Amino acid sequence: MRDEWDVACAALNLRRLRVLGVAAVRLVHVSDLHLGPLADRAALREALDRVAALAPDLVCVTGDLVDSPATDLDAWMPELARLTARHGVFAVLGNHDRRAGADRVAAALARWSGWRLLRDEVATIGVAGSRLHLVGLEERPEGRAADALPDLVARVPGGEPFVVLAHRPSVLPVAAAVGVPLVLAGHTHGGQLAVPGVPQLNLARLLQMGFEAGCYVRDRTLLHVNRGLGTSGQRVRIGVPREISVLTLTLAGVVEPGVEGAACRRRSHIFASST
Repeated sequence: MRDEWDVACAALNLRRLRVLGVAAVRLVHVSDLHLGPLADRAALREALDRVAALAPDLVCVTGDLVDSPATDLDAWMPELARLTARHGVFAVLGNHDRRAGADRVAAALARWSGWRLLRDEVATIGVAGSRLHLVGLEERPEGRAADALPDLVARVPGGEPFVVLAHRPSVLPVAAAVGVPLVLAGHTHGGQLAVPGVPQLNLARLLQMGFEAGCYVRDRTLLHVNRGLGTSGQRVRIGVPREISVLTLTLAGVVEPGVEGAACRRRSHIFASST
């Protein structure tokens, strides 16, 4: 079978990143691995190797690491150790991880990889002598997904840059209300099934999920929704390639000006791989 990979690149003009004193931070965003009986081990390895080849400063994974309680964690989690980044790999859990047992998934991730799992936590990394904060939301059911966000954002020192990692893109209204500059999310798979050539006609839109893929702006907050690497329900994608997102966080003036956190340019390179 031939499989498509979409490596989408976006330049994000975050004025708050001026305090970093650096021209750019290369952040790779992936999501929805769905490790388990439906996963393709060769395709997973290829994806993780593609990410590593991008030489990221930072990797963020926005949930659904595993697919179901049937996932053999000892068989799958060691694969994740092949993915590293200069300042680390940071992840949050998704609804499938919660269904599989959040504590069980967290323990296996700690055992088999060097990833840092954020469960209603704020992690801080040093970049060129300054700091960037990563706010990771614990997975909660729809309607409560952003419950902890205001308190977490309050932990970030005023005036310092931060990025929120969440599984569900529906956190956007609350994120905008509390002044988050950038939210990374997954969950939707871009619909997983779409009319070829018309990606807007997809399952996520039919289910009224609201934010199926790509960039969305609310006030001065930018949301980026990644289409994911895996599949759920059945091992098929139609019209919705798997996605690796390369987000270059830049200083004001490097990219054309726009809404804070929202000057977003995309270019895509489609790769075909045998699976």
